[in-house]
Amino acid sequence: MMETTDKLPNNVRQIGQISDTLKIYMEQQVSEFLEDHRRAEIGELQIFYLLGREYHLGEQRVLVVRGVLEEEMPVHQPIVITLDSLQMLEKKKELYFPKLKLLGWMLNQPGYGVYGPQRQASLHRQQFGQCPLFMLSDSLEQTEEFYLWNGTDFESVGGYLIYYDPNPAMANMTAKSKPEPVERPEAFWQPEETEIPPKEEDPLEPWLQQRERTPFREGYTARTRPVSGAEPRREYREYANNRRKPAPERNETPQKTAQDPSKSLSMLTSLSAVLLLICVVMGMLLFNSIGTLNGIQTRLEDMNAQISQISEKVVDEPLDVSTQPQS
Repeated sequence: MMETTDKLPNNVRQIGQISDTLKIYMEQQVSEFLEDHRRAEIGELQIFYLLGREYHLGEQRVLVVRGVLEEEMPVHQPIVITLDSLQMLEKKKELYFPKLKLLGWMLNQPGYGVYGPQRQASLHRQQFGQCPLFMLSDSLEQTEEFYLWNGTDFESVGGYLIYYDPNPAMANMTAKSKPEPVERPEAFWQPEETEIPPKEEDPLEPWLQQRERTPFREGYTARTRPVSGAEPRREYREYANNRRKPAPERNETPQKTAQDPSKSLSMLTSLSAVLLLICVVMGMLLFNSIGTLNGIQTRLEDMNAQISQISEKVVDEPLDVSTQPQS
């Protein structure tokens, strides 16, 4: 039944072109819920149920959407709304929006645009015959369109108005619809503290400590007794002897002794004499090499002079060419 009102929201934001005979108002939290829950994956369909009130202002029809519920069952083509879905819708409506009525539904079809509402006319007639609103949305292209059901088909109504008004019912539904944090057991994230059992006291420990402090040397027999108690039995003595740590092996490397300075001086003198002898031999060889080089140079100079004299004689004496008479 349509109610009469004389007051409309003032703080509004217009989306698209508004009709003169029909005005659709959508509360801000409803619009935000739809924006947050619409998925933008091609071919993944979603259904939302629009709840609100219907008013009559003079000759103008006013539809106010103040609540929304999402279909939890997966949606596939062809679209089918089962009886279980409608029963769940009625339970949620009574839980979150008991004062509102179902105004219509919205189909989000990413990648298919907002065209062809006639394909859903049969479904709307069967399940939502008394509901005036149908909304097509394409979250991939960020477009949406409202349609009005006239009893037999859909008519496009253009744009709508978003208004700002406190909506505690919608806020309560949004808060409860969020997934609750999973309570994890304490041992899941923090390991349980395990008590370390106390170390059993060894009855021989005081006696062993006293024995380790006692110096042992060859030919010496220790006559120490335990700090408290009587002399341990033979098996205890064997157990104690086995527990003793072996003595560390001694380093048998002989220590270096200081050398005699006279021996070092003799070695240095011999080395110097050898180096001096090598230098003398090398000097003599070098001197002999210099003398040999000088002799070679002198011979080369003599040969050069002789070659010059021969050349002068050849140039000064004319060539005697004798001709023989012809026979």
